[in-house]
Amino acid sequence: MKFLYIETKDPINNLIPIIFNVLSNQLKIIKYQNDEHSITIFYNYQDIDIKEAFSLLASELYLDILVYESLQYQTEEETFKYLNVFLKVNKNYQLKYQYYDNHELLENNYLKLNNDLKSLILGKYYRDSIIKNSILEFLNNNQNVTLAAKELYLHRNTLNMRLNKFYEHTNFDLKKFKDAFLIYHVIK
Repeated sequence: MKFLYIETKDPINNLIPIIFNVLSNQLKIIKYQNDEHSITIFYNYQDIDIKEAFSLLASELYLDILVYESLQYQTEEETFKYLNVFLKVNKNYQLKYQYYDNHELLENNYLKLNNDLKSLILGKYYRDSIIKNSILEFLNNNQNVTLAAKELYLHRNTLNMRLNKFYEHTNFDLKKFKDAFLIYHVIK
């Protein structure tokens, strides 16, 4: 399950039918909740370009709109947990009106990290010292799996497996410099 958080400066009630019209053909919406200026839509994962859909919507309606696309979560409980974490992050960082996912959030805020943002980015690995240590060793060895595995007393396939699981859960590929740079700031 994933969620989309959508916020506007104007009251959102008049926009809900338009938003659902844009999304209903592309998403399997489970439920939604809204207040005066925001709506959160819970849906099953589908491989669509949310960013493109909302940039078209914003340009057609001349709206200032903030859209946050979450990661894929395993349970409804986990989804609501990270929605609440995102709402804290949104309040603390005063995000500008545009599209965000965890990459954009971290790119814009890696110099002023707090525990809420770290928790949102790392998800289930937030308190996992084994994964964090493996990542740090991998990055400290210039992204060389063989050297890092030797330092960790692991088989290189075990380290690759850990890095791949991290990527599957967070969408940060530590073998890419930009992602490695951002995650280094989160876990150092």
